[in-house]
Amino acid sequence: MTHERYWIFIDIICCDHSAFLAQQDAERRLREGSPLRDKPSCCWLAPAFNWHSGTSSMFTNRSLPRDFLEKLESLEVAYLVEDDSIRQSGFSGGPRRWRAEREPILEAIEMNGDILDVGCANGFLLECLIAWAGERGITLTPYGLDQGAQLIELAKQRIPDYRSNFYVGNAWDWEPPRRYRYVYTLYDCVPPAFFEEYVYRVLVRMVDTGGRLIIGAYGSHSQGTSPFDIKGFLESGGFSVAGTAEGGNPPITSFAWIDRMNRRNNLIH
Repeated sequence: MTHERYWIFIDIICCDHSAFLAQQDAERRLREGSPLRDKPSCCWLAPAFNWHSGTSSMFTNRSLPRDFLEKLESLEVAYLVEDDSIRQSGFSGGPRRWRAEREPILEAIEMNGDILDVGCANGFLLECLIAWAGERGITLTPYGLDQGAQLIELAKQRIPDYRSNFYVGNAWDWEPPRRYRYVYTLYDCVPPAFFEEYVYRVLVRMVDTGGRLIIGAYGSHSQGTSPFDIKGFLESGGFSVAGTAEGGNPPITSFAWIDRMNRRNNLIH
C-alpha cells in the first residue's frame, strides 16, 4: 500500500468568476432544496496525492487574489487595535456568548491529541479550547497558523510553553512541518471559488492519517446573517460528513467535520 496512488475528481472551474457563479448556484439549490447537478460544469483530474506517504504531486497553481490577501491584512490591523482578548479574536459578543458559540468545536474532539488552528489570530481560541477540553478530561496540544506576524507573536506570548508551535503562513499554500490529529479552520479562510480545493489541500497536507478536519462558520446577530451551510456544501461536493454541531441560542455558529480518507464517490483508484 505504500506506493498506492489515487486520483481525485475535483470541481474546479478555471475562471475564478465562473467558479464563484457555480458556487452561488450550488448554494441557491441547497437553500431551495433543489437537487445539485450530477456533474460539475467543469473539472480537473489530478494525481493529487499518495495518502500513505502524504506527498502532493499536483494541485492547481492558483494564488489567492491580492484583494483577498489585503482583506486579511486589514483584519490583522483591526484586531491589533483591540486590547480585549475576545475582541482581538474578532468577536464582540462577550465571554458568555464566546464560550457558547465556540465550545461546540469540541464535539468533534473525542480523545487526546494535537490541534492546529488555521487562522489562529492571537491564540485565544486555542487557549480556551485547551481549558474547555481539560474540563472534559481531554488533553490538547496547541498549534497555530496565521498570516499576521504580529498576531502570531501575541499567540506565542499567550501560550509560551508552546511558542515553537506557532507559524506565520498562508493557509492556502503553507507546507506544514508535520501533520495533526485535529485541524480547525473556517470556511472563509479562502475565497468561495477556492473552498473545495482548499479542503483537499488541508486534508492532504495538514491532517494526519485517522485525523479529523473541523470546519466552522460564524453567522452574525448584529447583521442578521445565519452561518454558512457547511454540511450541505461538503455533501454536495461528495464529502462524507462525520458529524456536526452548532453554537449559540439561537444557533449562530455551525461546525462540520470530515475524517481523512472519508471522501466518497469522487475518490478513484
